[in-house]
Amino acid sequence: MKTLKQAAALIITAITAIFILAGTATVNAANGMSLSVSSSVSSKYQGAKIEVTAVTSGGTAPYQYKFLYKIGSGNWNTIKSYSTSKTASFTASKAGYYTIRSYVKDKNNQELYCDLNINILEKYTPPVNNSTISSKAINKGGSVTVKGIASGGTMPYNFKYYYKDQKGAEHIVKNYSTTSSMAIKFSTAGYYEVHCTLKDKDNKVLDKIFKVTVSYNTGQTLKNTSTLSGSVINKGQSVTINANASGGTQPYMYDYYYSLNGSGYKKLVGYTEVSKKTYTFASAGFHKIKIAAKDKSGKTSTVIKDLTIKYNTNQTLAASAKTNTTDLLDRNSTVSVTASASGGVQPYQYSFKYRIDNSDWKVMRDFSTTQTANIKLTGRGRYVIQVIVKDANGTQKTKSITVRSIDIKTNDSIEEKIKSDYGHSVTYNINSKDTSSAFEVYSREPNKTQWQKIQNYSANKTLKLRPRSLGTTAYMIHTKDSRNTITTSYFTVTASIPQKVYEELDLINKERQKAGLTTLKLDTDLQFAANVRAEELEVLYDHNRPDGTRCFTVLDEYGIKTPTAMAENIAWGYPDVKDVVQGWMNSKMHKENILCNKYKKVGLGIYKKYYSQMFTS
Repeated sequence: MKTLKQAAALIITAITAIFILAGTATVNAANGMSLSVSSSVSSKYQGAKIEVTAVTSGGTAPYQYKFLYKIGSGNWNTIKSYSTSKTASFTASKAGYYTIRSYVKDKNNQELYCDLNINILEKYTPPVNNSTISSKAINKGGSVTVKGIASGGTMPYNFKYYYKDQKGAEHIVKNYSTTSSMAIKFSTAGYYEVHCTLKDKDNKVLDKIFKVTVSYNTGQTLKNTSTLSGSVINKGQSVTINANASGGTQPYMYDYYYSLNGSGYKKLVGYTEVSKKTYTFASAGFHKIKIAAKDKSGKTSTVIKDLTIKYNTNQTLAASAKTNTTDLLDRNSTVSVTASASGGVQPYQYSFKYRIDNSDWKVMRDFSTTQTANIKLTGRGRYVIQVIVKDANGTQKTKSITVRSIDIKTNDSIEEKIKSDYGHSVTYNINSKDTSSAFEVYSREPNKTQWQKIQNYSANKTLKLRPRSLGTTAYMIHTKDSRNTITTSYFTVTASIPQKVYEELDLINKERQKAGLTTLKLDTDLQFAANVRAEELEVLYDHNRPDGTRCFTVLDEYGIKTPTAMAENIAWGYPDVKDVVQGWMNSKMHKENILCNKYKKVGLGIYKKYYSQMFTS
């Protein structure tokens, strides 16, 4: 006979609910008692943490809970024995189909259970291609063995074996299969890429590449027979370099360079086993393509191929030329001629020739990409220099330049000589009794061979001169009389800095040294400008110039770079430089200029009893 307590115990087998990662299942007893169970899983792979929570209603509180699990058809494992805790957790250390059973028991021992099913997968690791090769360097006719080795991913694994030759062609040895070892034989020397490609059950693909060198000594001399796909192309088109070698010890590597219009070679790519390269060059012109072949023993052979890249500008071809000199020079001067072109069909070639007066033409430089040529004027007379430009279609244009060479007139041989302070003006009156004469005037700076025209033929006989260079400047006068007879005369002006300027410089630098300042440097450009200003003070004693502009415009007028900081002191009436410096030092504003730390250079103008100081940073 069952006891009353036993008779009251009613066990109900619950229905089962399946959930992969998380879920809820509920069972109900006939007496109204209900058990609801939910779970959460940290991941779907082994090692996941599984948490279970039970919720009860009906029956008679308090409730107690028990939790168990089993994997597949295995034995039950207790997660937690009966207690008032309605949660439990455990770690799924193995992969498999987990059944989690949750029990609830009320105060009257009414018991109910509910199952949850969770599928835990084996822990996933990405596939790894660990394939190996037996050798990376063999002789022609030999073979290598590739072993397909993999781990991770999802089995089963499949392997594909193939290789690429140095032209990039692909050769399949065996397509995907479970074959895990493959021998590959090479009948031709060269550089090869051997591939073993892994694919797992989930179609994850990993490729492993082995570089294999297959060698062969031909016993013959290395020869380079490389070619270009074309020798003349239009700009924007591509050219293919087909590198090729024979003899020596195979395999070969190739190095590619190019030169444009005679410039130095530039590397396209360093030594590579790739024997075919296609390039599009940015500029029209005459290119030289250099291909170097190197065999396995290190021997090299080089060839150079010509490549013309044409560009049609759709404009008429035009030529221009210029020299680095004036049109009148002393004999034995060297003239540099620079040619240029536009329009027509690029690239261009240039030729240079000359003749003296009506003599025969002489070639300075025949057609080439070089745009400059030099000529020494060894003869006396009229040189006609001709530049001929030829475009890629053979169209030619000519440009002529004329220079004249005269016998050298040394300064020592010139009798009429004038001396002047640097920056002061000089007035020279041309001596001519013929009132109808016209005068053409040239100047030649110190140590130069070029004559600059400063006056075209005119009746002006009074020359206002201000030599811009220190030293002796020569002047040449062509006098053309009423019968158009031309006679030549010369005179010189020697510009120098007088000693009294250096005396004044010493006085102001002593004042700066007393104040703890660096000394000022006498600047020749500023000295020129200061002497111009000293002369102008006789016309207008002011910091404005006689033309109404500020004093510093004298710098721009004579091509002197304008500094960031500048100042001017002026004075008149003092008998010598000692007195004028003392006068400036007794004046606050003038003294501030002399003792200003931001000034580094100075020019000291002196004209009669007019004085000018120009300071710059």
